[in-house]
Amino acid sequence: MGKESLLVDDYSAQLARYAAGLKLADVPPEVVATAKRVVLDQLGCQIASSTLPWSLKFRDAIKATGTSGGATVVYHGDRVSIDNAAFLNSAFGHGNEIDDACVRTPSHSGSVIIPAVMALAEALNAPGEKALEAVIVGYEVMMRVSYATSPHLRTQGHHGPPGVGPFGSAAAAAHLLGLDERQTLNAIAIAGSHAAGLLQYTRGGGSVKRIHCGIAAMSGVRSAMMAAKGITGPPTVLEGEKGFCNVFAGPESNLPWLVRGLGTEYVMLETAFKRYSCCFHTHTALEAMDTIVAREHIGPADIAKVVVGASAEGVRHFYHGDGPPREILAAQFSMGYCLAIRLLRNGNGFWDWREEDLGAPDLVEFADRVETVTDEIADKERHDNFGTIVTVTTGDGRTFVERNRYSKGLPQNPLNQAEFLAKFTDLVVPQLGAGAANRIIDAIESIDTRDDMAGLIPLLLREPARR
Repeated sequence: MGKESLLVDDYSAQLARYAAGLKLADVPPEVVATAKRVVLDQLGCQIASSTLPWSLKFRDAIKATGTSGGATVVYHGDRVSIDNAAFLNSAFGHGNEIDDACVRTPSHSGSVIIPAVMALAEALNAPGEKALEAVIVGYEVMMRVSYATSPHLRTQGHHGPPGVGPFGSAAAAAHLLGLDERQTLNAIAIAGSHAAGLLQYTRGGGSVKRIHCGIAAMSGVRSAMMAAKGITGPPTVLEGEKGFCNVFAGPESNLPWLVRGLGTEYVMLETAFKRYSCCFHTHTALEAMDTIVAREHIGPADIAKVVVGASAEGVRHFYHGDGPPREILAAQFSMGYCLAIRLLRNGNGFWDWREEDLGAPDLVEFADRVETVTDEIADKERHDNFGTIVTVTTGDGRTFVERNRYSKGLPQNPLNQAEFLAKFTDLVVPQLGAGAANRIIDAIESIDTRDDMAGLIPLLLREPARR
């Protein structure tokens, strides 16, 4: 437990008490195993995305600030401040739409929590056990705040990770810093003033969405470090009249979710691992299309029209720009483009999204055959899955229908260990090689026995940066 017991028992205070007192020995084995999985998955996402064009722009922007010191940038080896390392590695982790997510919250916890933990753990030379505890703390706090404000947070136009993420990364950072309950509560409270993020990118475009998790990771680290130096915040930051839940979700918020089963019911077990590098709302439709094509022995040339029925939230989340997508992010949120890439490029994986394909006549023409509508059943089930129903009409008038509720990677349809490791190696081998990928896998499997996290960092760097 923390050094000082709080006198109040509000929701925010309960989360702070939990964050300060968590011990890995008290955590069920399946939760520890999940924590290791999310770390490995996120590191794979960071390494793969570290050389994407927009990632290099983010790196240039951070380096231009002139900061140096505390922690390392994945792959490149730059030394920057702790908060900037958290920001940049997070931007890499969320850089190409293949990082972990949760359907019910919804959130991208890995790209917020793990970069913050890794940067601070490196700077503190913290043991692996402490870092793994911080990951669990961060996931539990972030996902619970998201649960308490879903779905209204999102339907009002707020993007979950930069909204709820600062609370989780602040709690994780506070745990690593060894803050007591009251200091941890202040870290969470300070994080509330960083909470933001808009979904306008689904309408107006831009690459800013790629840094939304980075904003949350950086903010949490800063919040905890400020709390360690005596900066304070409102102790009812989540549940207060002008607190996060009431301001961002209003009467739709569900405050008891903040602490329901806290310490015994681990919501991080609902983390999903994305198999395809695009909006999660498209995944069930991609697999439903695979089923139809294989079952009916048809190809793109046979298809005259595709209607995808999704939840109202899913339809709102898709790209709705004027004309075909003009940037990869918009294409990754376009149901038509995702299906076109699937059928015409045999893709949707990390390496299948290329600038030169934007505006390709065959992709644009097929995407124009796809219509998205709100489906009543999918809308009712939206808190449980991103289910869709796909109706394909062929040129000769035949109609085929397939409903898919759980795409591969969801807890209800999980990746097995071979599939999970195949995803990681697909992300890492092109960047670092097979030997490095295997060494990282072994290191994360035994992360809870490491004496210091700093020793793990060289494994994540390209060869020249290790020298």
